[in-house]
Amino acid sequence: MIKKKNIKKTIAAIITGILISCSLAVNMPVMAEEVTEAEYITTEEASTEYIEEEEATVEAEFAEQDEADSTVKELSEDTEKEASDTEYELTGYIVETPWYEPDSDSDVSLYGASLTEESVYKTLLSFMSVYPEGMEWTNANSYAPYYHYTASGRRITYTGFGCAGFTFHLSNGAFGNLPDREHYDWNNIRVGDIIRVNDDTHSVIVLKVDGDKITVAEGNYNSTIHWGRVISRRSLAGGEGTYIWTRWPEMSLNSPSIYCSSDFPSITAGMTVNKSFADCDVEYRWVACDESKPEEWFEISGWKNNYEWVSWKPDKSGNYILKCYARIVGNEEESEVSAVTGVGYHSDIKGICQMPYDGPGGGYLIGIESYDNPNQSYSYEMLILDCTLYAKGLPAWTYTTGKCKVSEGNALWTVWQPEYGYYWTLFRVFDKNGNMVDEECFGFQNIY
Repeated sequence: MIKKKNIKKTIAAIITGILISCSLAVNMPVMAEEVTEAEYITTEEASTEYIEEEEATVEAEFAEQDEADSTVKELSEDTEKEASDTEYELTGYIVETPWYEPDSDSDVSLYGASLTEESVYKTLLSFMSVYPEGMEWTNANSYAPYYHYTASGRRITYTGFGCAGFTFHLSNGAFGNLPDREHYDWNNIRVGDIIRVNDDTHSVIVLKVDGDKITVAEGNYNSTIHWGRVISRRSLAGGEGTYIWTRWPEMSLNSPSIYCSSDFPSITAGMTVNKSFADCDVEYRWVACDESKPEEWFEISGWKNNYEWVSWKPDKSGNYILKCYARIVGNEEESEVSAVTGVGYHSDIKGICQMPYDGPGGGYLIGIESYDNPNQSYSYEMLILDCTLYAKGLPAWTYTTGKCKVSEGNALWTVWQPEYGYYWTLFRVFDKNGNMVDEECFGFQNIY
């Protein structure tokens, strides 16, 4: 619960409110695992809103009112030195380095570019040298500042007492000045998230997520620092959890594009996307359709995690449309993007050529080559369509080689002298039985 007290009230009214809050907290029932109950008390001073580009802050305090002593107790230099000389081990890591204390907005790009679950985890554990297991930590201990951003963009500056102060310090150490946001998706808990639990009376910070098990660190746990308590995700979703503050950047995909190569004997394609956050898993799905049947999509590769490639051999030659979907694992609906491209697949035509001819008579040199010509049994044909005649509804096929076999090799060449205009050339290959096995079109113009 967040209560707001107007600073214009008299000092006597403030003191009265604090005493009332203390009285209420004393009468609260004791929470599970004997974690001390607490509330957030938010006090606004010189209040102005931080919206868009306005540079202003709302000073506030997170105070836990379960203990009457409200005196701020700072760690002495001797206490810090003594704690930093001690090593602690948790799930395989020996921590010797101190925490990183961000001091400027420039840390945002640094953290946003390099954050990983492991790096955040290691940073959190480095605080064990400052906050060892069992160290006394109550509402008399505090930490500031911590910046919280509301959905409207308002920035509030908090001073945290007890459990809140402990989680704020660790969060700043792990994420620098990255902004936080509040959500209630208990299936999307990540390392470093601050979770408010027990009817909004206690704060914990996440160290590890393993299925239903959420391992946390916390201050003011029986008036001490505690590392490694496990809370079930089901209990959080079932009412123990109040909300989550996460500082992991929102993940999205943009600028999707497809690279495609139709080299025989298959089509190879890859999807490229820009990720707003590097440490996320992306899965890909590929579908295709015949260009002549654009509504009949079929799947060629189902969802695959972090594998953006596909290799596909169509059943027949032709022109196809490839489409790839990409989405972030864990944020599928909101992050999905797609891209399409056209690709021709030719099982027998290896290449076609159409170029100006400088020999006797001039014109165009036109050729077709197949991958193979078993026992010189293949036949080749090239036809020319006059687009101007076609547009007028007149007979438009103005040139053909007819079906021709070659005595050697696997290519057929011809020279054609076109008139001024626009044309399509149709290249065809037939097997020994006269069945067309492949064809390809190419448009060109003779307007110079």
